[in-house]
Amino acid sequence: MDKKFVVILDFIGNYTKNFFIPIALSGDKSLNKDSLRRFLGEGSILIPGASTVSFEKIAKERIFKSIDGAAFRGIAFIKEAYKEVRQKVGGIPKISDFARLGSIDLINVFESKKFGSYYALLKYMEVDDLQGYTESFFDLSDYRGSLLNEDEEIMLEFISKRIANGKRLVDIDILISLLEHESVEIPEDSSLALNLERLLQNEFEVNKATKGKYKSANFIIKKDNRYYRTDLFLSALKNPFFKSLVKDTLLFGRQKNLSLYQPRYKDTDFTLNGKYTYEDVCRLLRWKQNIVPLNIGGYFYDTESNTFAVFINYHKVNDETATTDYEDRFVNEQELIAISKNNRTIASADMQTIVNAEENDTKIYLFVRKNKDDKESAKEFYFLGEMVCTAMKETKRMAGEKLVDAVTITYHLEQAVRSDIYDYIVNVDVGTDTSEIKKETKEA
Repeated sequence: MDKKFVVILDFIGNYTKNFFIPIALSGDKSLNKDSLRRFLGEGSILIPGASTVSFEKIAKERIFKSIDGAAFRGIAFIKEAYKEVRQKVGGIPKISDFARLGSIDLINVFESKKFGSYYALLKYMEVDDLQGYTESFFDLSDYRGSLLNEDEEIMLEFISKRIANGKRLVDIDILISLLEHESVEIPEDSSLALNLERLLQNEFEVNKATKGKYKSANFIIKKDNRYYRTDLFLSALKNPFFKSLVKDTLLFGRQKNLSLYQPRYKDTDFTLNGKYTYEDVCRLLRWKQNIVPLNIGGYFYDTESNTFAVFINYHKVNDETATTDYEDRFVNEQELIAISKNNRTIASADMQTIVNAEENDTKIYLFVRKNKDDKESAKEFYFLGEMVCTAMKETKRMAGEKLVDAVTITYHLEQAVRSDIYDYIVNVDVGTDTSEIKKETKEA
């Protein structure tokens, strides 16, 4: 065949699983809604084999709607994926089997409300077979028939949710080393060392309920400039099944880091264009503790690390009205206009931190997300690198129905935003009637 083009007429209709179309075309099994939206919104999309595919407007809208309504971290979706992998391997699968067979990204299991770790999924799916399966591989006689006790389950869930996402390699490598060794050296960087200690001693979290939930997630104690295993962690490692699950989970996270979060941007723990939550940013900037998003309020300056993180929820403004003046917005791929918090002037302390950033070697970093009303991928921001303030003027901004004092800040990014990400953030309209989405999801 010497044809170079083909036209496919696919009458999508009211098909609730249209989200499989961008998954199949992109090969992206992460089930990250934002990534699927971006792939679909890029217009003429490059796919394997140097081919391109384009969607007409109505088809896009229906697929966007399907993506919005999908429950990728819901029980039904995860169960189906697990059964498929189990059938392919002919028995209870290991963590590595999911990536090897191109199944769902297990991050969806770790982040789900129902599970939180691969062990929790195994317990749910293998009620009758799990005991026999583990006893055929591990000596569990000391555990009187119990697979994992409560403390072990909590420690494994903490590792799965907080560390196995692969956002920072040092966390993973320290725990991997402690699986086999009595102690490890403390990092030379004092801010990193303090951040690690607070994370692995469950002191980084400020939310009392979350901190209480993971009370058993205390892995290290500091002695003689080394980290040692706590008695609780050491005791848990005597359970070979727990140790195996922890190792497999950490190796999953290590592979995730090497495939998605390398190379690192300058001297940070971020990778340019990588996606990070508020909590990830607090941890990777080596702040002393996790800051509640409400207290960040668009930006936050940490005095100890001398880092200033700017978070933008990007709203696509379709109607060119005066309200545009009160929105954070890109001017082009390398210039951003951002509005300060309420009741600010140029003399305000946070504005002066921005003005004097270069003089004081304060690093200002930009994190942007598409403003979407979903409970999964909308929590993540694209890391777009370092920037500097080039202009600042006092203005007004909307606070409800009132105008209040504010400052308009013009930033210049050190590196232009990658074209596909910029186009997706600024130009692609993926908005739908979210009330309709929620209704359909509830009915489903």
